[in-house]
Amino acid sequence: MMIIKSYFSLSLLLLVCVLLQWNSVSVQAKPQFLRPPEAIKYFTLGYHDMFASVLWIRALQNFDYCEGGKYSDADYVPPLADAKNKLQGVLLRKLKASKCDKGWVYSMLNVLTEIQPKFKIAYDVGAPFLSVAVDDREGARLMFEKGLKQYPEDWRLSYAAGYHYLWEMQDPDRSVALLFQSLKSGGPAYLPSLIAGLYTELGQAQYAYEILVDALKKGPPKEVEERIKNRLKEVEAVLKANKK
Repeated sequence: MMIIKSYFSLSLLLLVCVLLQWNSVSVQAKPQFLRPPEAIKYFTLGYHDMFASVLWIRALQNFDYCEGGKYSDADYVPPLADAKNKLQGVLLRKLKASKCDKGWVYSMLNVLTEIQPKFKIAYDVGAPFLSVAVDDREGARLMFEKGLKQYPEDWRLSYAAGYHYLWEMQDPDRSVALLFQSLKSGGPAYLPSLIAGLYTELGQAQYAYEILVDALKKGPPKEVEERIKNRLKEVEAVLKANKK
């Protein structure tokens, strides 16, 4: 009986895919890269893990696929060399439009996490890969945010999302918030130094100073303590210069 139910579910899923995609696929679209409709989640008959896994395996087969062509060194935009600090060099660079804006890989990841929202590897691996390799900045952002709703206390996920928001979305405020979230969730002991560095370069040296002092009071590991102290000296120098 269970086997019959499985075959029935799979047959129904294939039928729905055909019906929903029939009128939406352009003549130029490659058949092997058809986007699965979100409505699939209503036809899994309880087999969420199975269908999510099938879509995950299919996505892995062409995980770097991009409708606009593969990302290359020519698409990389380095930080501005003449900016007043490293952060400004990142924030003021003029990024090119993403080759893939919510492309096929994002669609696969989005649908499979609609079917099974707790499919963690799709967030851990999929979101950073969209950001770094596929050149789908918005797709990566959406997947990071989706994953953080399911796993708000995963420090690695919030850390990776913080990097994406800073480097790819040029949103330092959201980046710092995510790094704080990562720190509170058990992230690396060097995070206070990193956060303080961002605050200092954003013109909030006093806040950076308070973060570092608090971090030292908590007794960080010896290998990190020296880094925090060096960062604190830098922040103190900035504060002293601001008072002049």
